[in-house]
Amino acid sequence: MKYLLFTGLFLSLFHAGLAQQKKEVQTQHHFWWSINSTIKLHKQWSAIADLHIRRTDYLKNNSFFYTRIGAAYNINKNLQVSLSGGHMWLANKTATTELFVNENRLVEQILFTQPVGKIQLTQRLRIEQRWIQKVV
Repeated sequence: MKYLLFTGLFLSLFHAGLAQQKKEVQTQHHFWWSINSTIKLHKQWSAIADLHIRRTDYLKNNSFFYTRIGAAYNINKNLQVSLSGGHMWLANKTATTELFVNENRLVEQILFTQPVGKIQLTQRLRIEQRWIQKVV
């Protein structure tokens, strides 16, 4: 009897929660193009660079442009640390104008690579500091 009472109470609360939520679905189509480069400079040092372009409504509207450049140091074959700086131009479009907001970033990253049989797992811990331009 306790189980029936508990199950009934749980189902009624679950159903009440679902009934109160109204879901709004938005469909967006994006195009995202990215180049990520690593150039080995020395046994342990590498230069890293990224370029990202994202557009919305397939290729019709700008979304953002992002560039990043930095240095990576290989502690051993499975562990790498890096420091880089990036700049983003974020499109802010209204019916009459398109304004780009600037964002600067400082990026610290630890990359851990682990071979598991014939595959290789890569885990990344990334911290980013962001400075975003305020536009009124």
